[in-house]
Amino acid sequence: MVDSPDRTAESIAGLTRVWVKDRNAITARPLPGTDGASAIALAPDGRRIAVVILNEIRVTSLDGGAMTPVADGVSGAPGTLAWLDDGSLVYVARDRFALERIPERGARVPTTV
Repeated sequence: MVDSPDRTAESIAGLTRVWVKDRNAITARPLPGTDGASAIALAPDGRRIAVVILNEIRVTSLDGGAMTPVADGVSGAPGTLAWLDDGSLVYVARDRFALERIPERGARVPTTV
């Protein structure tokens, strides 16, 4: 489970998709486009989420919407994806098991950390 910084929402990685529960809601709702998600990270602003689906990082709003591919060749193991305060994503590369960092927007060429 991942809480938003302002504690208004939480996301829960299920076995097949990500569910989002607003703090004031009784039930959670599935986040469209997250079927097959294996790792999740919530943005520092608490409004977006990064997920790993089929070894690719994809980003979407917690309100739903289009999934934006950010990086591929990613390990999908839980705990291998983090969103830093500067907006970059850190993840474990699948084939090399190296820790890599990539900006959310811009160049898709990762930097090995």
